[in-house]
Amino acid sequence: MNKLFGTNGIRGIANDTLDPIFSLNIAMAYGTLKRGKIVIGRDTRISGEMIENSFISGLLSCGCEVIDVGIASTPAIQYYVKDNSSVSGGVIITASHNPPEYNGIKIIAEDGTEASRDEEEKIEESYFKENFKKVNWRDTGRYLKTDVSSQYIDSVKRFLGKNLGKIRESKFRIALDAASGSAFLTTPRFLESLNIGYVGLNCQPDGTFPGRNPEPTEENLKILQRIIESGDFDLGIAHDGDADRSVFFDEKGRFVEGDIILSIVARDILRERKGEKVVTTIATSSSLRDVVEEEDGTLIETPVGSVHVARTMMKEGAIFGGEGNGGLIFAEHQYCRDGLAALGKIMEIISKEDRSLCELADEVPRYFTIKEKIMVEKKEEAMERVKRRLSELKEPFNDRDGVKVSYDDKSWLLIRASGTEPMIRIYAEAKDEEKAKKLLNRGKSILKRE
Repeated sequence: MNKLFGTNGIRGIANDTLDPIFSLNIAMAYGTLKRGKIVIGRDTRISGEMIENSFISGLLSCGCEVIDVGIASTPAIQYYVKDNSSVSGGVIITASHNPPEYNGIKIIAEDGTEASRDEEEKIEESYFKENFKKVNWRDTGRYLKTDVSSQYIDSVKRFLGKNLGKIRESKFRIALDAASGSAFLTTPRFLESLNIGYVGLNCQPDGTFPGRNPEPTEENLKILQRIIESGDFDLGIAHDGDADRSVFFDEKGRFVEGDIILSIVARDILRERKGEKVVTTIATSSSLRDVVEEEDGTLIETPVGSVHVARTMMKEGAIFGGEGNGGLIFAEHQYCRDGLAALGKIMEIISKEDRSLCELADEVPRYFTIKEKIMVEKKEEAMERVKRRLSELKEPFNDRDGVKVSYDDKSWLLIRASGTEPMIRIYAEAKDEEKAKKLLNRGKSILKRE
């Protein structure tokens, strides 16, 4: 059977590979399977309304009741689904960090988590068989509208609980880049509600993302970095297009790698909750393992993708999880990546410890991690060649997700195909920068060799 869903839902070029007819048919496939009450929302992309409206039509034609929340952050929509027992599931029209010409469809389970692969396969089967069950005209679904942002902001405050007062008292000064995405509805309001001063960049919604690419990499955040360097700030934060991720700069304007943020948060949580489990992916730096083991916790690794992390957390009873791309998951709040909760937790740690983010980051064990993207149209064939080459070299590897080669000195090489774009990512990590570079070059050589 053909595959529509990638690592994070369905992605495509708006009005090309992802047009209203495609969206309508996916909606009918989903609505046929699900029925009941479905929540739908979108990020700020200019194609969002077009895709969302066609999806709504498909759901209504199958008799689903639709609750349209309009533009909202992904974690806000997921929280609303989780918090309303009468809801059968959710749909988010977003392409997250992809460029503005892309859009996507993300399916949410009734507990607020990303849909399982089993559910996605059922939708794919229904779609390709065109096995749609339209209702008669009397039974077409009801259409309602509501807001989810206020409820979500309040939920993040409850998650921070007793430490909210300490955050207020710390009188943070924040530099914020909302990416012109759906974070404009939540992060500024959250900060204002705590009387926290901030300077906002790209805090107006614009689906063309004129200020920067919505992927929050250090390279895309140079303006924010300069603002921090030239001002008096405690912290810099930037979101992706749908606000389920956050990346941070310290008070000196230095970009703090996502793996370091994971380690800072894991250390804080494990010092209060000894022996707990933490979940991350095979692409995360060994610095997290060092920290978790140092604090007597247990680290569990999964394939890349937040759905794998979240569902493993639920299965294993883990308290915290995440990926090195800025996606943090807090079991005590909800089992999904949450950019605003991540900001709140970092401010909580800084205020509790009475130390700067720079000081906290400097305590985390350091590894040199180098990543490179290589555009490859036939990525599955390329990955098979990589496996054959390593087998010829008699080099042991883990192929649970891509191909990972681990070495005795904790260095490693990972080659894996992107689940959302025609590219292959190569990751190399070592204690020594030169070795990391050599590993990266070796990975590129293995990939390109016919």
